[in-house]
This record gives sequence, structure tokens and C-alpha cells, in this order.
Amino acid sequence: MNHLKLDKLKTKRHPVVAVDIMSGDRAPITRLNAVLDAIADYPDISFILVGDANLINENLPKNSNIQNRIQIVASNQIVQMHDTPKDALKKGKETSLWKSLNIVHEGKAHALVSASNTAALVSFSKIILGTIPDLDTPAIAVKLPSKTGFSLLLDAGASIHCSAEQLYQFALLGISWFGANEPLVKPKVSLLNIGTESHKGDKAIKSANNLLLQDESIDYLGYTEGNNLLSGKSDIILCSGFTGNIALKTAEGVSNYLMYAIKREFNKSFYGKFLLLCAAMIFKRLRNKTDSSMLNGAELLGINGKVIKSHGNANRESFFHAIINTINIVKAK
Repeated sequence: MNHLKLDKLKTKRHPVVAVDIMSGDRAPITRLNAVLDAIADYPDISFILVGDANLINENLPKNSNIQNRIQIVASNQIVQMHDTPKDALKKGKETSLWKSLNIVHEGKAHALVSASNTAALVSFSKIILGTIPDLDTPAIAVKLPSKTGFSLLLDAGASIHCSAEQLYQFALLGISWFGANEPLVKPKVSLLNIGTESHKGDKAIKSANNLLLQDESIDYLGYTEGNNLLSGKSDIILCSGFTGNIALKTAEGVSNYLMYAIKREFNKSFYGKFLLLCAAMIFKRLRNKTDSSMLNGAELLGINGKVIKSHGNANRESFFHAIINTINIVKAK
């Protein structure tokens, strides 16, 4: 196969995205097919696919236009979804995840998208790419749809427990993200808590609240509760990875159930089915804004490189959207 040379990719004007084909709950062919979908829709993007070279070659169309936009880096070692960071590190440099991150580190790709387990992804990213100066730990930032557009939730799972200082640093990461991506917005910051009263919350939450109140450069609104996640009152919502991951998946579950329940009720009668057909475009737009598969792909902030985390169980459509989000992030920079 006539592949692009790795050392030439970084000189091309169009974006280059590395894809960890092997990592994730589903079979690698799921992610490979998502890449092929992205190639069809984005003619200005090249890809470096890291994984089982035989599997990739056997499933690539015999199309020179496709083959000329793909570089394969062979790797048969996989970081399994149940692996701890320690287990993953034992497999080390031969894994698809390690090799993918190293491609970004060497400047041969602008970003990586991977469905690997979160703990290993964060651990390897810190080792290979490193964190920005004075940062304790990176954070996974997720864009939540809201009444006013979107809110940035961080952390969504990079760190299970967070200190007050780390929560404060997440605020700075979020503000920096807005400065780069939404420069006209002066983001309002809130801290997710079990109530808005000053006496509520654990020690880390209360201490983080004090740190945020003391920094006059931050437009800090104070505590917010889970029922305000999608209200749009806050542009940045801070929380530990444990809390954020539960909040995110709860929101996704509620969204999926509501779409199911609405369709079920409409399908109970002929008249309802007719109304559903008439409202098809409205439901499509609603799905595009709320369906977790359409919103897949969260950026790991605070490291020296672009790393996008996909849901581990992403299907073809969902991983495709993670790739698209990665492309948009690269182009925005």
C-alpha cells in the first residue's frame, strides 16, 4: 500500500489525526469504519491509524484516494478496558495507546482520538506529553448542551477525587479554553455542590469556594446544583471527576429515556405516528443537540497536546462524531 510517510505528515497544511484503532469496548472494525466515514466527509484530513496492520489493510477499500490519506502504525498490544494504569504501563510502549500518544508528542499528528479506558489515557498522556507548568492534574472537559448554547463541565473523569487547589486550577483551565475557543465570552464559573447554601459541601468543596471567591479575575457565581447543569446560567461548571462522570452519564441517560418515551407515546396511535412524521426534522435537530452519541469526544485539558477521549462503548456513529469533534478542535487552534 502506498502510504504517506510519517515524517512528511507534519509539514502538510491540512490536519492530521491519529486514531487509536484498538482501544475500546467494541471491535476495532467499528472505529476503522468510523474513520472511513470521516474520510468520505472531510477530504482535507489525513489519518494515522495505530493498531493491527493486517486487520486495517484487509478492511481498507482498494481506493488510492483513501489509501493516500492513511498511514498505518503497527501495534498488536492493547490497553484493555479493565486494565489499571499499572497494568497498562507493564505493556508500555508496544500498546496502540502509547504509540498513538507518541505520534502526537513527535509532532506527526495534530491530535489523537481514543476510546481507551480513562485512567490509562490520562496516565499515559501525563507521561508522554506532560502537563502544563504548575498544574497538578489534567481534566476532561465536556460540552453540555444548555438553554443558552453550552456549558463546559470539568472534570468528567480524569481524576476521581480532587483537592480544592485542583478545582481552582480547573477553573483556570476552563477560562483558558474559552479564551482560545470563545474569545468574546467572559465565562461565568460555578462549583457543583449538593446545595447552594454556604455551609453545604465537603472540605475540598468549601475550600475551593474560598479560593474562587478570592480571585477577583474570575466571574464566580458560587455553588450550583445538578438541576442547573443544563440551565445555561454557568459557562464553566467545576467538579471532581467522580461527581462529573456520574452527572454526565445521568444526563445522558435521562436524555436517552426522554427520546424513547416521546417516540413511544407518539407511536401509540395512528394520529400520533402522523404527528411524529410531521415533526421528524424537529426531533432530528433535538437529537443532534442532546444525543450522547452525537456529542461524543471530550478534550483532555492541561496537557501539552490535543487528546480527545471517546466513550469506550462508542458505536460506529458515535466514534465518527468523536473524530469530527477532534477535527473541529484541531481546526479551531
